[in-house]
Amino acid sequence: MYKKKAAFLKISLLSLIMLYGFCTAATAQEDNMPVVSVLGTNEEAYDALFATYNHSLFGVCNDDLDSTYRAWEGLLLDMERYAEEINFDLKGIHLRLSVFCQVDGAINHLTFSLLPSSRNIALAELTAFFKQFVQHSKWTINANKAFYHDGQAGFPVRPERYKD
Repeated sequence: MYKKKAAFLKISLLSLIMLYGFCTAATAQEDNMPVVSVLGTNEEAYDALFATYNHSLFGVCNDDLDSTYRAWEGLLLDMERYAEEINFDLKGIHLRLSVFCQVDGAINHLTFSLLPSSRNIALAELTAFFKQFVQHSKWTINANKAFYHDGQAGFPVRPERYKD
């Protein structure tokens, strides 16, 4: 009986140590992830983000596709407005974005990659724009947990003839 308890305690302790190591490694990798980066440049750190931001925008929007779309469009429109404020031209840019947010809508990490249909732009220039955007903006969404969203974007978000 004593040997079974000792074996159980050893296994439990080993499991806790392994779990702690996994959590520490995920946190360390997240700390190595820049706030803004090009998708594919920090793959391990990017993958580790999903341990912290394990809820999707769709889930935060109560699995409602219309709410999710409006929230995503709202963020893209905020990007477009900010670009206009600082005189940065987003027109013709098409990209894939991954956005990782805290409960309050603060964007902690944003990764992007240009799509083949995008106009040419220097990645350093676009990275600098996103860094400024993240510092000056918050996603206005009622979330009760940290979340992420992967999506595509094209600018302008709404062509002139469809703008309100």
